[in-house]
Amino acid sequence: MFATFMEKEAIKSSFLPYPDIPPIIELDPFLATLRKIEKITPLYDGVAHCLFRVQADGKSFFLKIRGDHFPRIPEIITNPEDIKNEYKALSIYGSLLPDNFPQVVSFNNNAHYLITSDATFNGELFLETLVRGDVTREIAFSLGRTLRSIHDSTGQHTEDLRSEGDSFHYDQKLLHRFGFLRNVGLDEMVQRLRQEERQLVLGDPAPKNIGMNNDGSLFVFFDLEDAHQGNPVFDYGYLLGHIILHNCLMPGKAMDLIQGYTGGYNGHAYDEDMVKKIALGTIRYRLAGRIPYEAPNIPFDLRSDILGSIENFLSVDLGKVNWDFILANIPQ
Repeated sequence: MFATFMEKEAIKSSFLPYPDIPPIIELDPFLATLRKIEKITPLYDGVAHCLFRVQADGKSFFLKIRGDHFPRIPEIITNPEDIKNEYKALSIYGSLLPDNFPQVVSFNNNAHYLITSDATFNGELFLETLVRGDVTREIAFSLGRTLRSIHDSTGQHTEDLRSEGDSFHYDQKLLHRFGFLRNVGLDEMVQRLRQEERQLVLGDPAPKNIGMNNDGSLFVFFDLEDAHQGNPVFDYGYLLGHIILHNCLMPGKAMDLIQGYTGGYNGHAYDEDMVKKIALGTIRYRLAGRIPYEAPNIPFDLRSDILGSIENFLSVDLGKVNWDFILANIPQ
């Protein structure tokens, strides 16, 4: 039996802080096919969107609504119509690797939302596993191998995702991640990155955008609003930087995960100086950037010292410096 009027009203009234929710519940054609919507839970206010888990008929779905500003930084204006770019990216990736990407079950460009299948297997985010310290070398290997498979699958996708082209988005993302608090080493790395071949990449494979099953053998990547024609080495180094960030105060554990992840991806063809600078630049971005990022393993009184150490490393050729030495010189 479909949800009754009273059940719909009860759900709608519980989402008064989210005025977009009630009309979606009422009018979405996919939600109308569900017998009973049991629960809608706000997961978090993302950088440029709001995300909810919809539980219905014994299954879970993700509802993503894109607004005209960042939920947590309202002074930053965004274009809600950009949701169509994520829909296009999900459609491409979902058709190529359906086990590693959620499937879109409903999309409304006018109301700026989409609904996908569950991206966490009713489990958890990779970020949660990282924060708990439960990521093993085997899990890191599996993650690296999965990312390599994703990059291999889109190697021939060289068409811009956006109707206006991806060049502006590409430039803005590199400036946002690496261009603040100017660093000569990062500026030179970005210039070299611009000369690399481009293909469809995820753009933001952060741990908060990756779901995993209980044993870490299967990963689902979601939140593809930053997918664009870019450099696969960026995705590779960016995710590596997050893995190191959450383990950098445990050099032995960090080294184990680096070896697992890089071994799974098998990225030996990449320039090692570039990979290390992308990874360290990502840590710098997370600890000193404008967008809030939780790294509970790093005490606030250590962050400036860690950033100082990273600044020093970014000024040298890291192709000649191994990860053991870098980790040993991160302040504890």
